[in-house]
Amino acid sequence: MNQLIEKAALKPYNLTHGEIVSLLSLENTAELFAAAYELKCRHVGKVVSLRGLIEFSNQCSKNCYYCGIRRGNTLVKRYHLSEDDVVRMARWSFEQGYGSVVLQSGEFESEANTTFVERVLKRIRPLCSSGHSVRPYECARYVHLFLSLPAQI
Repeated sequence: MNQLIEKAALKPYNLTHGEIVSLLSLENTAELFAAAYELKCRHVGKVVSLRGLIEFSNQCSKNCYYCGIRRGNTLVKRYHLSEDDVVRMARWSFEQGYGSVVLQSGEFESEANTTFVERVLKRIRPLCSSGHSVRPYECARYVHLFLSLPAQI
């Protein structure tokens, strides 16, 4: 085995910038791909995990210039799905074999939106593993949410 590929397989976090560039520049990648596959199998097995992404809203109060759904982008058609629609999509994802779902939206700071996320998580938590990627909450809000959710399956 190529010594650099062997190093990458044994200690991937110890590679220098130059070594990473060398690996990415290999013309024959078969050995690199085989080592990467062996490393993946050793750490997570011969499985593929699917995660359903439900973007329930593109409303956002932030104006981050890199983001297409930023507040100042007036060309975007805004939407916010209903609670029932989100639960229906989560149920569909579970029935299709997705291991988990992630709720995603723009950052929209309101008590109503926070309550919406909590209600949806409470309804889908018994179905499958779930997470969310919405506005950051205070630590106490996460603790409250975690303690109020039903057990996962």
